[in-house]
Amino acid sequence: MKLRQLQCVFAVVQNGYSVTAASEALHMSQPAVSKQIKLFEEMLGMQVFKRNSKSFVGLTPLGDALMPEIDRVLVGIENIRQLGMRSQEERFSQLHIATTNTLARYRLSDCMPYMHRIYPHIPLNIIEATNIQILEMLRNQEVDFGWFSAMSLAPYQVSLRNLIYLPAMGWEAVMVVPKEHPLAQRRPSSLAEISCYPLITYVTSHKGPSGLMTAMNEVGLSPRIAVTARNADMIKNYVRQGLGVGIIADMAYDSEADSDLVMWSMSEWLDQFQTYLAWNEDKRLRPIHYDFIEQIVPGANKEAVQQFIHKLQIGRDPEGWVI
Repeated sequence: MKLRQLQCVFAVVQNGYSVTAASEALHMSQPAVSKQIKLFEEMLGMQVFKRNSKSFVGLTPLGDALMPEIDRVLVGIENIRQLGMRSQEERFSQLHIATTNTLARYRLSDCMPYMHRIYPHIPLNIIEATNIQILEMLRNQEVDFGWFSAMSLAPYQVSLRNLIYLPAMGWEAVMVVPKEHPLAQRRPSSLAEISCYPLITYVTSHKGPSGLMTAMNEVGLSPRIAVTARNADMIKNYVRQGLGVGIIADMAYDSEADSDLVMWSMSEWLDQFQTYLAWNEDKRLRPIHYDFIEQIVPGANKEAVQQFIHKLQIGRDPEGWVI
């Protein structure tokens, strides 16, 4: 009995008893598939498939009994293969991830226990950077993945050339002020009310205005930016010192650790920020890469990612990322 014989039997069943479809799935010729099945049946001394002339039309009672066992064997073989590939990666690889401080601090840490458990000997190198720096590192193939946030990708169209990117989680902007601040007593009713105070917010890495400034400029406001920083914790500390109103990601506000600050949502005036996981189109993805993608992008298993990449490579519009 050979593994190839089991694969041929299983493929024929999975493809509706079509030898043609099974041969395509296995990258074999039709005569080769038929020969392997014949050898398997000769070894058993009984037929596995019911036949109508030269076509397979179903399973014999023996075939019905064998299929669960064949399935278990093939799953076990695939598990062994995956473990072998992971062991090879653990010897030679490390994973380089460029991302923003906020995503590294408040979201990337969520998937680290899983990655460490599955790949305990592979170092994870986290590099904090701005969006433009992240995309530059990806184009130069200095990192495996980049994870960044944007309200719009329009400012980054040039930087995104030759990169593959998938939308991941989103987040909303919130404002934070000390409890004694005038805006702490009630939620502001307009951007104009917020713009009366100095603002402390994230650094904008592209040359155009930030999403916050764009929203305010559209309603005729010209707010004063007192401080910009990459770090949400730094922004909150400046807020505590009375330097202005902080604008941060909702994930960066901790109701316990930041209980001295009052938080208000800004979703009424600002669109949601989308995060994107990106990599260089020339990168050869390995099991560790697919595992990481699936941790960041909901529903992005290996098969779905490969289909998405294939559509891009043959020039078809994948019509967005849909699982």
